[in-house]
Amino acid sequence: MGPSRNSRSSSHTALISQLPRWLRPPRTLRPTRAGWAFFVLLLSTGVATILIGNNLLHIVLALMLSFLVLSGLLSEAVLRDIRVKRHLPNEAFAGQATAMAIEIENPHRIMPAYALVLEDFAQMAGEAESPFPVSRIFVLHVAAGTTKTRTYSMKATQRGPCQLLGFRISTRFPFGLFSKALFLEEPDELIVYPAIHKGGAAHHQVRDPGDESTQQTQKRLLGPEASQVRPYETGDSQRRIHWPSTMRRGEILVRAGETSEAYAAEVMLTTRGIEPGKAFEVQVCRAATEVLQLLQEGVEVGLRTDSTNLPPRDTTRSQLLRFLALVQPESSLAAADSLEGNAA
Repeated sequence: MGPSRNSRSSSHTALISQLPRWLRPPRTLRPTRAGWAFFVLLLSTGVATILIGNNLLHIVLALMLSFLVLSGLLSEAVLRDIRVKRHLPNEAFAGQATAMAIEIENPHRIMPAYALVLEDFAQMAGEAESPFPVSRIFVLHVAAGTTKTRTYSMKATQRGPCQLLGFRISTRFPFGLFSKALFLEEPDELIVYPAIHKGGAAHHQVRDPGDESTQQTQKRLLGPEASQVRPYETGDSQRRIHWPSTMRRGEILVRAGETSEAYAAEVMLTTRGIEPGKAFEVQVCRAATEVLQLLQEGVEVGLRTDSTNLPPRDTTRSQLLRFLALVQPESSLAAADSLEGNAA
């Protein structure tokens, strides 16, 4: 048997990537509605020139053909050196619009870029569906040697890794007869956190600082780690800010192991004995909702599943949300260990 389709595609992509940028195919070319009308007019003029033989018609036909050549040259000059860079957000939640930023750079020394349309293509990990555009941005003008920044909203429908593949850049410059496009590879990965529900919460355990068991836990946590500090992260309680270290270093630092001024909570999530599907996704979303609610209240939050324990004193907001974004029903202990490593 011959090579598979995927292997042939990978070899073709590797070969293309070795070519100089200006030689890399393909450029897609699609006539617009005005372009089809122009073709009809061009064909009619050509037929009339042959039948009549008028010198004026020869001149008109030559001008129309020159329009085609000039359109191809100018559109290629606009697209050839364009560079696009994507800036990922700190957090992205399923079902919520997330602001994304891109930079469009025109490094050409002379030629400005006009009428650019940028589409950012993405694909959810594990899905067999073809990539889909998550944005469509129009940029009227990018002067030579300058960079412009544009923002757009991306709304993911489900949690998990979202593979951002690259940009399709097209233009109808200069005459609007054709839409010429190229695909610019800009791979990246965005971890989409679970959707946050306004109502409903996961089952959790809150340890009261007045309880004897909690006091013993606090004594264990307030050992040498109480003097350690770490950079402030979104969701940390302001009561944990260590002001002397913050003023000395010029950045916001919080106590890494302190729990005396905050409750300790543990969000429970059942991952064993449940099938993948809507019921499990609802539990994950409720767990994420509970985690954020407790963090906003200044509570030290941990997460426990049937085989994984993320203790409050060692886990940050981003680690908790990342774990919930990647967690799946457990079919084996090895799968749970793999998820725990990803969360770390």
